[in-house]
Amino acid sequence: MLKVNAQEFLKIDYNNISLKTSGFYAAPESDAQVRQQLFETLQALFKQEPADTFFALSMMLTMGEIMIAPLGVLDLEAVKQFGANQQLDYTALTPEDQLEWPLAVRFISHTPDADSQETTVASGLELKADFAQAFEALWAAVKQYLDLNQTTMTKMLATLIEDSTQVEGDFYQELSKLDAKQRAEKVGFELADGEVTQFTKYMSDSHEVMNIVRSAADFVKSELVQDQAFAQIFNDAHYRSTYYWVLDNTFYELYYYYIQKYSADSKVEKYLKHREADWLTQMRQTALKGSQQVSEQPKANLNPDVAALFDHIFLPLNEKILTGIFGFDDENSHK
Repeated sequence: MLKVNAQEFLKIDYNNISLKTSGFYAAPESDAQVRQQLFETLQALFKQEPADTFFALSMMLTMGEIMIAPLGVLDLEAVKQFGANQQLDYTALTPEDQLEWPLAVRFISHTPDADSQETTVASGLELKADFAQAFEALWAAVKQYLDLNQTTMTKMLATLIEDSTQVEGDFYQELSKLDAKQRAEKVGFELADGEVTQFTKYMSDSHEVMNIVRSAADFVKSELVQDQAFAQIFNDAHYRSTYYWVLDNTFYELYYYYIQKYSADSKVEKYLKHREADWLTQMRQTALKGSQQVSEQPKANLNPDVAALFDHIFLPLNEKILTGIFGFDDENSHK
């Protein structure tokens, strides 16, 4: 375990230190890729920096984030209560007193009323001495929080799916009572008897996707844009990375909604997984172009309609996904 001079490290103002920072988005169900990225990021850091370097590595998730940093950087009081550090007299420290200085893996949930969780792991000393071995304990802590995040997302999506089933049933009951003329007046176009089931499924799924998209847009507006110009998001590294995390996160919530709802059909599940990378790339390209257009238009830049921007980015994608899913419905109906 790394030990540092207690007097020196306890007098540091950790709210105003210079940190080596890094971060990436950890996509759901991609543990091998996340593990490799984490391995390479930390290995590169500890090849270049001393064991006691101040750093913070952030892994953004669908329902929260994982922060890896020295425990003292995250919570100095927690360091005082760690291991042999409890035996020190903090009112009369000597120049010889040393602190054990572990790393911590902290999971911060973005769901309401959820407390953060934390695991202490090997220190920077072990990572420099035998990185591969020390990394395994660190990865075990990260993996448990990735699994917790996945469980949380699955529960959240199950709630949306349950709601979509209710919305679909209510809408079907309403439309099935109408004749063709009344249905056309209701929905704005002709809807044959045989199309009612698919249409109500389309409406219920789109309703849930709209909830996901608008929630993300509200976050960007209230937490990032606030009263500043939209272009300012891209001039601040933290805001910029958070904005791109929200985009990826919104995509995966939308995408896994359909994976979770339609995975009983193996053909649909295979189709969705096959198209994942293409859809993600398309979303990012549309988002980049749309965001640049907003930031370059004087009126839109000063008063951005983030909800409209997110609709522009994600609703056409939703249409593509549903069209693909309904294609399998049509195929099955003609068998």
